[in-house]
Amino acid sequence: MSSPFHATHHVPVTEDSTTREKQLQVVTDFCSHLEKRTGRSTPPRCMLTDSETNEQIELPPQFFPVLRQAAEAMRRGQIATIIPRETEVTTQEAADYLGVSRSTIVRILQRGELPYVKINRHRRIRFTDLETYRNMKQQRQFEALADIPIDGHESETPDADHFRNIRKTVAAHHGATRQPTDS
Repeated sequence: MSSPFHATHHVPVTEDSTTREKQLQVVTDFCSHLEKRTGRSTPPRCMLTDSETNEQIELPPQFFPVLRQAAEAMRRGQIATIIPRETEVTTQEAADYLGVSRSTIVRILQRGELPYVKINRHRRIRFTDLETYRNMKQQRQFEALADIPIDGHESETPDADHFRNIRKTVAAHHGATRQPTDS
């Protein structure tokens, strides 16, 4: 099977964070270039190549969004984790995912805001429910951001309207870009 690209770019993993960031930038820039050139976000063909034998297999198109998200997160210095949707997580794992304490998660569960199952004394939360909860909380935060009055009170001056619209645009943009992808 031949390579789908005219030029081959290798992105070796290094421990130097500056070099790694530049290498990951090549990947994300390439993805953006493809979208701009074609005018759509159709996944390109992704190939997995054995470095010793040059044997290749084509990855299914569903891999591309996952690989792109992982590359973008790593470029920003974040950790990329792939979790199957049907996975159940512990209260500590849920807390780590949401960036809160375990006791906060327990209170959220006790208030009934997030469904869980109890196995003996241990609570387990479906990852899909955790993701839904996080997205719902983020959406509420973005809506609240859009409704924040300027200088502690609403003003009907054109400047206040202008800034109110900017806040709503930012909130809508964040809400649209942070939606999970279906895999």
